[in-house]
Amino acid sequence: MHTKIKTYFSALTRFSFVFCIFAFASCGFSAGKTCNKDNNDKAEPYNSAGEPNSEKMIVMKFDIKAFNANSKYGVYKFIDTNGAEVEQTEESEFPSGKVTGYYEYRKYPNSPYEYYNEYNASGNIIKSSTSFYNTTTGIAKEYDSAGNIIKETDFDSGYPFSIAMLIEKMKEEYEIDLLNKKNKVVYRFLEQKYLHILMYRIEHSVDIPPKYRDIYLIDGKTGEMLYRAKRPFREDVFNKPEPVEAEYANSKKAAE
Repeated sequence: MHTKIKTYFSALTRFSFVFCIFAFASCGFSAGKTCNKDNNDKAEPYNSAGEPNSEKMIVMKFDIKAFNANSKYGVYKFIDTNGAEVEQTEESEFPSGKVTGYYEYRKYPNSPYEYYNEYNASGNIIKSSTSFYNTTTGIAKEYDSAGNIIKETDFDSGYPFSIAMLIEKMKEEYEIDLLNKKNKVVYRFLEQKYLHILMYRIEHSVDIPPKYRDIYLIDGKTGEMLYRAKRPFREDVFNKPEPVEAEYANSKKAAE
């Protein structure tokens, strides 16, 4: 009986050792494809608000050597060791082809947050910013050649009802998880034609395949739900209904 147990654990140990060697080798063979490393591997993937940790997503130095070895037609796409999707491109002069800088986008699958990093020709970071569903949010930064911050711009200024509050509201009141980008679009803007207010517009498609969109208009200062509407997923270009913002403005006038 004891001999069988001993033999079992001995075999299990050998299997674990072989598996670790295989995993290490696999990562090595696919270097630059799915196991590309940067200088922020140990940071936590998300902060308390569900946003990707900037210490992980803002990479201060662009790996020019890895880019040149793996890029095709000036573009290099890979998944880093943290599971983030990375797309890198270069900018060059015409017609000389001299490289003048590099650009990088980082995001997690289905995450609404995307990080943008810009580098000079030497690979030193010069700009970084964050977007939420393509809306710039948080603090955008500019850097000198040594990586020191020389300018910061707060894109959340003027929005007392923050994106974090919006995420919480939609999940608690409408069971919509904005941290999962699938079937959703979110806009944050100053509506200047019908309402003249700061607002959020959320479009959520629930059908598979999608047939309709649920549209929510939310006040960007108070967080008040202003209006809800349902629209076809693909609207008829010849019989296109008026914008939801106009529909809400007209309903307000009718109620006065």
